[in-house]
Amino acid sequence: MGNDRINEIFDPEIAINRAIDYYRSRGYDDKWIEARLKGILEENKKLDS
Repeated sequence: MGNDRINEIFDPEIAINRAIDYYRSRGYDDKWIEARLKGILEENKKLDS
């Protein structure tokens, strides 16, 4: 598990795919997942500014 998180640092796509799989397993639809991920990206952009 720790190795997976390290890999996510070097390849953020792995983390995104893990989040998508997690939300799908919880029953969220793709439209909701897309909105959630966009929201997370916007929050991160604000923090980086």
